[in-house]
Amino acid sequence: MIDYTYSSNDTLTLLSKHDKGLFSAAYIQDQIRLFNNRLLLKPGLRLTYYDVTSQLYTEPRLSASYHLTERIKLKGAVGQYYQFAKQVTREDISQGNRNFWLLANNTYLPVGSSVHFIAGAVMKRLAICST
Repeated sequence: MIDYTYSSNDTLTLLSKHDKGLFSAAYIQDQIRLFNNRLLLKPGLRLTYYDVTSQLYTEPRLSASYHLTERIKLKGAVGQYYQFAKQVTREDISQGNRNFWLLANNTYLPVGSSVHFIAGAVMKRLAICST
């Protein structure tokens, strides 16, 4: 639930938003090992129902890691993501910037979406033993 009211001089209401929203989500993921366990794939799927838009959003995910050597592992992931709440900045010369939140409704404020790509490498330290 989001409640936001902006008044001028505490008398004149310029903006009043009272938004309610509910989303339900389910997630499923699997693990697949290939090439003598050197490659690990993790496909996943998130389904999100957002009642404000009455839509079901499908968010596929995939991550992978590959052991290049005993010390070096390459990692990567990709996924679709949705954002249902938006931060809005109201600029006011006399009072400075004021931030508030609104719920996306696909009428005047669309549901945000993005595809994330992530890549990296991990290097394990060598263990140094002294006797």
